[in-house]
Amino acid sequence: IRDVAARALRQCPLTIVVDDGSVDGTGAALDGLPVMLLRNTTNQGKAAALWRGAETALAQGVEFLVTLDGDGQHVPEDIPRLLLAAEANPATIVIGARLADHEAIPRSRYIANRIAAFWVSWACGQYLDDSQSGFRVYPARLFRELAISHTRARGFVFESEILIEAARHGYRCITAPIAAIYPP
Repeated sequence: IRDVAARALRQCPLTIVVDDGSVDGTGAALDGLPVMLLRNTTNQGKAAALWRGAETALAQGVEFLVTLDGDGQHVPEDIPRLLLAAEANPATIVIGARLADHEAIPRSRYIANRIAAFWVSWACGQYLDDSQSGFRVYPARLFRELAISHTRARGFVFESEILIEAARHGYRCITAPIAAIYPP
């Protein structure tokens, strides 16, 4: 997490890390980095962690929210490219799409992502290359307009649901290719 956060800081001066009740020393690993660290005392799930980070970013007055997973599967150096696409398309969610590099993705994951992308695309009314990527840029106003359940029970469904609800509110999605990084 330290490497991901340090690299994200070079791209975005306001970097928020949500420690979702971890017991692996995440907070200590970030000591000395000027990140805004939010700690959940118990694991609330990915949806709640994303929502909490978004609320904190909105309180700071951001125009766009960039989300990326802390497990090293996303390259923070791609943030400026995704932000450029978001600035050129302000009512759009930009998704970092990994599926073009399908040789780098474990086969079972690739197949599961393609199936999910088909159904989420159908529900959104537009084709989405990689609906399961957590590397995204959202317009900040989207989080002010939508009321989506972000309880622990919603977990990983939240990232698909936000795309579907955003489409219902007139938002579109575009994708930007990113590397598919799956360390051993």
